This record gives sequence, structure tokens and C-alpha cells, in this order.
Amino acid sequence: AYIILENFTVRGGALHAIEVRSCNQVRILAADLSGWGRVGTAVFNLGGKYRDARGSTINNDAGVFVNRASNTVIERCWVHDPAGHSNPWDAAHPLGFAATHPAGPNAVFMRSLGAAVIRWNDFTGSEGHRWNDAIEGWNNGGPTGGFYRDADIHGNFLAFGQDDGIEMDGGQMNVRFFGNKVE
Repeated sequence: AYIILENFTVRGGALHAIEVRSCNQVRILAADLSGWGRVGTAVFNLGGKYRDARGSTINNDAGVFVNRASNTVIERCWVHDPAGHSNPWDAAHPLGFAATHPAGPNAVFMRSLGAAVIRWNDFTGSEGHRWNDAIEGWNNGGPTGGFYRDADIHGNFLAFGQDDGIEMDGGQMNVRFFGNKVE
């Protein structure tokens, strides 16, 4: 609890650049994060998803991975250019459109217990290293999914998502999303 990480650079990381798990009152400020995550091989007959050497789908490797944390702030960060890739949707795929739902890295993966703030960040993949979602929400169909409650997401630039700029499904009580640019 009560951790501030400020003005730092992370290049690399096996799965995530930063992992915030079962924490309270964590602030990540002015970070430059890139090059984290797994690199795999696209397997066409499995929807084009990238697989690791063991054959597992690579998904949700994150610049900032938040899991069961509350009062988390991510502010003024540049999260960009993960090591891995995301597959595109492909309506012409023989397994059908649903089989090619994107899987891959995220700038932020969010499973909040409440009170998350994400503001004034640039989450920019690139043409060669796109996100699954720039901001991914855990259990996006459940009442406690993603941001869950009492969150502000504002002033961010979210670019190069294959699926969503942000996944805002789930309960989402008192969650504000405003002043963001999504491409």
C-alpha cells in the first residue's frame, strides 16, 4: 500500500512491464513502458492468434497489469510498442468471424476493486504492434468487471487497438469516460 512509482523507464518484461496485484493506493506517474510481453507465431487455423512455444494463446500481456487493486492511478505515462502482436478480425476466415476475435497485448489490463484513475496518458501501439484493446477490462460481462466502480478515465490518447480502444463492459458504477481521443 501507498506506493508511488514516478519518472522511470521500463524496456522489456516477460509478461508485463508493471504488475499491480492485490494492492491499495498505488500511483504510476510519468512512466515510459515498451518492449514487454511474449512474442509468438500466428497460427492461421486457430483464428490467426499468436501462440507461444507451448501452443498457448498469447493474450493480455500488459504495460500495466492491474489485478484486484483499489485506488490505483496511472497518470502521464507513455505505454507503447509491446514486443508481441495482436491478430486482426477476419470475416473471411474459414472458422468464421468469431474465431478471429483479437488476442494480444494491452497497454493496461484492469481488474479493479474500485477507485481507479487513468488520466493524461498516451497508449500507442504501432502498425506492427497493435493492441488487442488499448485498455482491457477483466470479466467484461460481469457486474464487478473491468473498472467496476468509482473510476475516471480522461485525457488519454488510445491508438492502434484491433478490438477496442477501451473495454468498458461489466458493472461500471460511477465510471466516467471523457475527454479521451480513441483511434
